[in-house]
Amino acid sequence: MVLGNTPLAAQTLPGNSTIQGSYYFRQMGVDTSTANNEVISASGTMTFDGNGNYSISATRLNPDGTTTSLTTPGTYTVLSNGTFTITPGVDIGNGGVADSIFGGVGTTGSNHILVGSSTDSYGPTLDLFVAVPVASNNASNATLNGNYVVASMEFRGGNTDSSVNTFFSVTADGSGNLGNASITGTVATVGTTSTTQTATGATYSVGTAGNGTITFPAPSGVAAASQLLSGAKTLYVSPDGSFFIAGGASSYDFVVGVKALSGTNNTMPLSGLYFTGIVENDLTTGGLGLYSSQGVANEVSGTEVAYERATDPVDYSYDDTYSDSFVFEGNGTVLYTDTSGNIFYQYAAGAGGNMVVSAGASGLFYLNVYVKSIPVTGSGVFLNPQGIVNAASSAPFEAAIAPGEFIALYGSNLANQTAQATSLPFPATLGNVQVTLNGTAIPLYYVSPGFIEGIVPYTSNSDNNLDMALQVINNGTKSNIAQWYSGYSNPGIFTISENGEGDGSIIDAATYAVINSSNPAKIGEQVALFMTGLGTVNASVAAGAAGPDNATAVLNISLGGVFVDGVQATVNYQGLAPGLAGLYQVNITLPTGITTGQSDDIGIETVDQYGNVVSYNDQATIPISN
Repeated sequence: MVLGNTPLAAQTLPGNSTIQGSYYFRQMGVDTSTANNEVISASGTMTFDGNGNYSISATRLNPDGTTTSLTTPGTYTVLSNGTFTITPGVDIGNGGVADSIFGGVGTTGSNHILVGSSTDSYGPTLDLFVAVPVASNNASNATLNGNYVVASMEFRGGNTDSSVNTFFSVTADGSGNLGNASITGTVATVGTTSTTQTATGATYSVGTAGNGTITFPAPSGVAAASQLLSGAKTLYVSPDGSFFIAGGASSYDFVVGVKALSGTNNTMPLSGLYFTGIVENDLTTGGLGLYSSQGVANEVSGTEVAYERATDPVDYSYDDTYSDSFVFEGNGTVLYTDTSGNIFYQYAAGAGGNMVVSAGASGLFYLNVYVKSIPVTGSGVFLNPQGIVNAASSAPFEAAIAPGEFIALYGSNLANQTAQATSLPFPATLGNVQVTLNGTAIPLYYVSPGFIEGIVPYTSNSDNNLDMALQVINNGTKSNIAQWYSGYSNPGIFTISENGEGDGSIIDAATYAVINSSNPAKIGEQVALFMTGLGTVNASVAAGAAGPDNATAVLNISLGGVFVDGVQATVNYQGLAPGLAGLYQVNITLPTGITTGQSDDIGIETVDQYGNVVSYNDQATIPISN
């Protein structure tokens, strides 16, 4: 491969040929543009030609209970970071809606799994899409063998108020039997308390191509409206038997199962990057209602830093970045509870640590699938397309790149030496290295063989299109090009730990004293947060130059908000940090009502010129005095 006149070294990167051949899929969602939030589901086969075209043979279950055959072909694109776009997506709207599907190509170790949603289409569909490869005529009942964790979600009767969730374990004997399946879950029309029902003599069948049926007999003595999971479901099994998806031909449901981990020492079974897909209906008191997302989660030593491209009926598409502890029990499961002990999220890792399935409880109806991303490798000057992140928050690579953002780029042989800018403005060439954005060199703060930091110009694209092309040039040798989306903002608070976690880089706005555990902030005090990713500013200033006075951010944070411990704070200033390069400063007054004597979460919400939420970041913390 040649870029310009410089040959590239060998690269092993995803592309259109990564998705090739036939895949079984299932998709379930809600069309929120309709008065009654009409529910739709679809399943069948999509065949990818390896060159960006696909054909489809599927059936859609319409909101009125009728079915429609789906045969309209389309195109797809797989970027070098493993993300994909399918356009048009599966036509699961009853009015001809066919939003594009966005997601990632993951791996169970031997099979590619597609996980995605329609979140980037700015359309009304909130959904989850999962696909598994069709087996090569060598599957059988023996393909499903061993212990599996199963999660399911249903909009019973096509009604979102009749949501159902389950989360349970079964054992497949390799001969078509699941035994007496003990199913635990919640039915919204019955209440928020979990119940357990037994499907006596549950069975399955798997044909040579990996498709078949999984059947859960109705529990004895339980009315149909109160049943958690029953009946025959169309079953699609991954060729290695580590994962399956299923759903009823006449029901608006989605069943996923993952082969459970063995042993009792699975407290940190996850490592690296995972693509995720979520569909949710939060019916808890004051809950958020309908929601869906696709994104990336980075798992490091029991801590998860996650990015979601989210959709809800109010804000449509927006970016959400957050972090959380993600430590499992020894059996590879984890439960998240509130202060009263009510379970809201249930997770199970499986397939050798390559997958996670999750369901909700206690009135939060939820289905989530994680699949480990395909590893990317390269020799020579190699820019890792999964290694372009917000320098403050370390938000995973799917997050859009915003004007003025301080970005970090990872790879190999990016520089022949380590160098750091020592004066302002930051140079476009540092240590004989350049980083170009759409062909123009950006200011660089730091370069090394494996890591570079630079600043995106304040005038760069911000339209949420796939219009950002980054490349490293080391002593005249060009790296591969990494493509991604531009965005209005991608807020991230710099932290003392320098990884986006823990207490932020924050000072007392009056005394300039650093806020930390030895000098906590006080309610009513004005503090200054130092961050990046707030987008364009109301001043003429070059990236990498010292920020002038009163170079305010165009996106008005006050219309979104800064939230400390969930309480909105007063924003006193938002813009570039005067005299500093590449930094934004946000001054807030700490509100009453926040918890004292601990480090409280800080949430940053930005909105666009129309008042729509653009981004939300909830990672950094601030210590608050008693």
